Amino acid sequence: MNGIVKIPKLINEPVRAYAPGSNETLNLKSKLQELKSKTTDIPMYIGGQKIFTNEKIEMHPPHEKNYVFLHYLDLGLQYNSFAKFV
Repeated sequence: MNGIVKIPKLINEPVRAYAPGSNETLNLKSKLQELKSKTTDIPMYIGGQKIFTNEKIEMHPPHEKNYVFLHYLDLGLQYNSFAKFV
């Protein structure tokens, strides 16, 4: 290599207007409804293993406190020593 680097041309994604009634707005609202129809559990990864527990902590969007969009898992102290030695 001679120290001369060719930088590729930068291309931005298209700018969308999200105007009321537009396809972009309808698709976005549809996807949001799909995501809101389910709750996701986020596992812990220790030593490459997925670990699920029944101790779940709810996460809410800041603007919608009554809606739970995911749970993250509270492993407690029983996994603490395991995680240190992996």
